[in-house]
Parts: sequence; structure tokens; C-alpha cells
Amino acid sequence: MEGADSVTLFEKGDDAGVGMPYSPETASKAVLANIASIEIPPVTSTYLDWLEEQDPDLRHRP
Repeated sequence: MEGADSVTLFEKGDDAGVGMPYSPETASKAVLANIASIEIPPVTSTYLDWLEEQDPDLRHRP
């Protein structure tokens, strides 16, 4: 935001950022993950296999 000196946020609830779709009061359990299961690609390898395929420099960042 070029030229902005400040940003003001307004939150109706006691805690910021817990509204739809994350609040159990306003969202069903089906939408709390914020992703439909049909959008998740098939898992074709284990996490360890995927991790071992990654660049070693990226795996060992501090």
C-alpha cells in the first residue's frame, strides 16, 4: 500500500480472525479445513520420500 501510514482493523469478536469459515459457531465441520476433499490430489509417495527428493540446502535451513 504505497503511501499508507497505517492500517486499521475492526473485529466484532473478542479474538481476531476467528470468523467464517473458522468459527465452530458459523461453520460446519465440513468447511473448517477450508478445502474440499476433491481438491486434494492423490498421495503418490510418503512424506519421507518427498522430503528426501527436496534440495538438501532447503531441508537444512536454520
